[in-house]
Amino acid sequence: MIKMNKQIIIPIALILLVGLSVFVYAYTTSGEIISYPENNNNLWDFQYTMDLEKGWNLIAYGEDFPFHLDAGSDLKKEIDDFMSIPGFERKNRLNEAPLFTYILNPKTKDYIRIFPDSEIQEQITRVNYAVWVYVKKGTRISYFAPNAPKLNDIKLLTGWNLIAINPIMGEKTLNNIKGSCDISKAYFYNYEPEETERGTNWKNIPLDFILPDEIIGGGMAIKVSGNCALGSQEEITTPPALPS
Repeated sequence: MIKMNKQIIIPIALILLVGLSVFVYAYTTSGEIISYPENNNNLWDFQYTMDLEKGWNLIAYGEDFPFHLDAGSDLKKEIDDFMSIPGFERKNRLNEAPLFTYILNPKTKDYIRIFPDSEIQEQITRVNYAVWVYVKKGTRISYFAPNAPKLNDIKLLTGWNLIAINPIMGEKTLNNIKGSCDISKAYFYNYEPEETERGTNWKNIPLDFILPDEIIGGGMAIKVSGNCALGSQEEITTPPALPS
C-alpha cells in the first residue's frame, strides 16, 4: 500500500475544494433544442426547465414570460389568480404578485419591470436576453423560448449586457463564442455570497472557462468595450501536410 504525507494531501484537497466552490452554479437547469435554424427561418427554438431559488434568479428569457409557464404548475396557477384581479385593484396590490421580472435596457442600462404590469415604454428586443426573476419561494418551472438567433446575430451594446446561456453555448468557452466582442468582464449570479467575489452574489467567469450543460437556461452578465456580435471562434487549422 502506498502511503502519502498528510501535509501534501491536505493542501491539494483544499485547492480542489476551492476550485470547485468557485464555479458551483446557483440553479439546476436544462435546455432542449426544439427546432433548428434550417427548419425554422434561420432561428432556434428552445425549451427550458429549471429550479428557481427563493430571491433573485438570472435566467434565459422565454416567450411572453411568465404567462407561458407549463400549465398545471402551482406558480402558473398563482400567476393566473393574481392577473384575474381587476387592473386598478391589482396595481395597488403589486407586492402580492407571486413573482417579479425585470429586463435590462441595453441602451440606458436601466432595469425595467416586465411583470407584473409591464413598465416598458419603447420597443426592446428580448431575444436571447437574460432576465431577473424574483420568487418568494423556491419552485421548478418549464417554459418555451422560441425564435432565438444564431450566435452571430446576438448583438451586444457597449457596457453591460445580460445574456441567456442557450443550448448552443453548452460546453464552449466565452473565447469560443465571443465573435467580434472584446469581453472585459463576465459574471454568473449566485445566491450564496460567501462563495462569490468580495462577498457579493457575483461570480467571475474566466474567458477560458467551459460553460457546462448544467447551466443552460441560466444567464450571465457580460461587459464589452464596444457594440459587437457574438459568434463562433473555433480555431480552423490548415490541412495536414503531405507525407514526406
